[in-house]
Amino acid sequence: MGTLKVIICFTSRNYTDLELNNTACKIIDNMTDNEYFKTPTPTLVEVRAIQVSYAASLIKAEKGNFNS
Repeated sequence: MGTLKVIICFTSRNYTDLELNNTACKIIDNMTDNEYFKTPTPTLVEVRAIQVSYAASLIKAEKGNFNS
């Protein structure tokens, strides 16, 4: 088995904004109720809140509505 590499920089060269959001959703979903991630830090509730905020920001940016 080869050496694993953890991506710690999510720049636009790695993911588009939408791909980053979708990847975050997949990671959260896969960690939920997973015995290997019983007590992650930060909690999945905190991570989900950040992801939801990010998704809302994407929608605002798409619509050109940055003030609300």
